[in-house]
Amino acid sequence: MKQDVELFRKIMVTIEDAKEAVPFLKIDGYTNEQILYHCRCLEEAGYIQTVNPDFGDSRVPEIKAGNITMSGMKFLDEIRDESSWKKLKKKLADNNLMFSTLTQLIQSLSIIAPSLFK
Repeated sequence: MKQDVELFRKIMVTIEDAKEAVPFLKIDGYTNEQILYHCRCLEEAGYIQTVNPDFGDSRVPEIKAGNITMSGMKFLDEIRDESSWKKLKKKLADNNLMFSTLTQLIQSLSIIAPSLFK
C-alpha cells in the first residue's frame, strides 16, 4: 500500500484530540484498511501504542488506536502547525521521500533550519 503522509498526520492529530485511546478510529475519505496500515506504520515507528484491529461481525476491521508515545508527541509537535506541515510536505515531495525518512527529515531541518518550524 502506498504511504500517505497526510493520513499519518490526521491519525496523530485525531488521537491527540481524543485525549485517550481511540476505540474506533475513522477518518473521512479513508478506508479502514488504509487507516490500519498507516496506524501499523506509526506503531512500528514508536509514535503510537497498540493498534488492534477488531473484526467483530464483519471482514472490515475497526481500528483501536492506542495513546501517543513520548516520541510521537515530539513528532506531532513538529507537524501539528499547518504552516510547518506544508513546508515539510514540500520537502518530502521535492526529495521523493516516504514516511520512513520523515522523522530524520524533521530532526535535520529543526537543527539546520529551525526557522522553518517557527
